[in-house]
Amino acid sequence: MNISRSHHALVNARGLLYALGGIDGNNATKTPECYDPRNGKWEYIPPMKTRRTRLTAVVLNNEIYAIGGIGLSSVEKYNLDTKAWIDVPSMNEKRHGGSACVVGGLIWMFGGSDAKTVEFYDPATNKWQVSTNMDRHRQFPCVLSI
Repeated sequence: MNISRSHHALVNARGLLYALGGIDGNNATKTPECYDPRNGKWEYIPPMKTRRTRLTAVVLNNEIYAIGGIGLSSVEKYNLDTKAWIDVPSMNEKRHGGSACVVGGLIWMFGGSDAKTVEFYDPATNKWQVSTNMDRHRQFPCVLSI
């Protein structure tokens, strides 16, 4: 990577790896990077609107969603065609250290240090909705869609 970072999110889209947010030593960053395994190079992409660390990210419909982060319920998405970041409605709870996956065209968000719920985002309605409550906070849970 071009900058040192930890506590970032990493997704695969169109055969490229995208590293989003994290801590660049001392501060949360909004500088994402893209890795092309064909040439072995990292390149910067346009910055996110918000600095995020311990965020979650997923890919849905050729867009990369940067979800939450420490003290954040906000969400933004990167359109792979227009190369622009667009605001998405915020989740119902602040979440960092949560996990997300895509199932049935919905983004499912689980837990995090700040949340005891599972909620989902429907791009057709552009809304987040709480699905269920959990009995305790789940920090850094693992989720997988097959």
